[in-house]
Amino acid sequence: MKKTIAFLIIFLFTATVSFTGTCVNKAKNLQAVQNRIVGSSLQKLSPGAWASYGLAKVVYLGRRVSPKSGKKLDVVEVTGKVTGQVWYRIRPHVFPYQGKKLRFLILEPVEAYMKMGGAFFYLTREMAEIFLKGSQWGTFLENGLAFAPPGCGDLPEVKKISQTLPGGKRVHAYFLQSKKYGGVLTCSPEVPFGLIKAVSTKKKMEVRLLKYGWKGGKGVIPKSALAGAIAISYSSNKEKKGAKEGKKP
Repeated sequence: MKKTIAFLIIFLFTATVSFTGTCVNKAKNLQAVQNRIVGSSLQKLSPGAWASYGLAKVVYLGRRVSPKSGKKLDVVEVTGKVTGQVWYRIRPHVFPYQGKKLRFLILEPVEAYMKMGGAFFYLTREMAEIFLKGSQWGTFLENGLAFAPPGCGDLPEVKKISQTLPGGKRVHAYFLQSKKYGGVLTCSPEVPFGLIKAVSTKKKMEVRLLKYGWKGGKGVIPKSALAGAIAISYSSNKEKKGAKEGKKP
């Protein structure tokens, strides 16, 4: 799982602290970039939009009704080292500080389906958080749960650039660099899912867009597999402790 190629790192902007002076302006700039990327590269996708990052291919399957929860959600399928689907919604989150408000469009994962050992498993939001925490899929899910921009020292430097895509097309893009963590990200609202290139210095990981298309992509997981997926139950340590105590005479 941890070897799965990370494919959406535009949701790295997490942490909760107070802002002052230039930090507010930097946060607003980051807000503008994230909202533009999410708005153009995720909210406006048509079913069949896809992107390949080498070992992983991502396809947007459209808005569907979950066979398990009955919820109508957006669906992205990922094939690679691990095959699965993320069922999510995009929503604005507004939070106030120092008399001002920031409004970020965030990705909110609701459930997931994963293929493991030839069987399919259904994960509720709680299980998805546990299962994906610390994995490279977390760049798509865990950080997508962020409800605040990063602290002042964590804010990346943002530059507008012109980037050449595979195939020779040049697009407007953003180059983000974290001075604190050393990671860099190139993203653009002109490609599906927003990601062009990401490099994590500490994890020695690089993700690069190789091919993409706004239509024609197809999923490989049959609906029947989802309907028969095995649900993984969830219980916290506190709940487990309470259950054990309840068995005492």
